[in-house]
Amino acid sequence: MFLLVGELAVWVGTLRAVDSVLVIGFLKFL
Repeated sequence: MFLLVGELAVWVGTLRAVDSVLVIGFLKFL
């Protein structure tokens, strides 16, 4: 159970990191 929660947290963290990078790149592109 705790492993699943940890994996989910890692997934969310990774997605947020990628998302912020994409947003910053998009704003710089504009």
